[in-house]
Amino acid sequence: MGDFLRAYVGVMRLFDRPERFAEAVDDLAARFAAAGFVRLEATVTVAAHVALWGVSERAVLEGLLEGRRRAAARGVAVAFVPDVVRTLPGTVAPTLAFAEALASVERGALAGVGLAGDERGGGGAAQAALLGPAGLRDRLPGVPLLPHAGEFGPAGGVRWAIEVAGAPRVGHGIAALGDPPTVALARARGTVFEVCPDSNVRLGAVRSAAAHPLRAMLRAGLR
Repeated sequence: MGDFLRAYVGVMRLFDRPERFAEAVDDLAARFAAAGFVRLEATVTVAAHVALWGVSERAVLEGLLEGRRRAAARGVAVAFVPDVVRTLPGTVAPTLAFAEALASVERGALAGVGLAGDERGGGGAAQAALLGPAGLRDRLPGVPLLPHAGEFGPAGGVRWAIEVAGAPRVGHGIAALGDPPTVALARARGTVFEVCPDSNVRLGAVRSAAAHPLRAMLRAGLR
């Protein structure tokens, strides 16, 4: 996990001007277009760029929207998911502000607001701020919260994402399989799980590809 975070932060710090963001979105779109995809939703941890490395919100916004225009020329519609770092409640306000700006500047550019980060480090304060007064539902009605849950954390986090946050889809969610009521809830709600087996193995959430629960999740009727 430590090596992953160091590499992740190292790459993020390269995004120091609008053109970097535009290039990245366009590159993703080119690869997705080659595979036959027509829509891409990309996560951006904008609060880290702004608060930690001094990139202006305007620079991020301009770069992403330029990348979106280039992607459209390739036949790929791109929308963005600005995400909150659950262990840093201070990222809630700037993330929601950016999401509002994105939605107001260009229709269809905002797909949702994310919530990421290791559940084992807490996150109650960030979650409460996202769903409390002046949170996501008040500021951006109808925009979904798209949290990661149940990667390293327990099935209870997946249940919170579905039942309390009303998430239409959950990042990872592999812990759900160990809790029949959560599986039943996910089936009933039609919750979609974004599962990344390679990442789960590399980060140690699952001990091996053979042990990954993806097939079992499908057999259990999860989407």
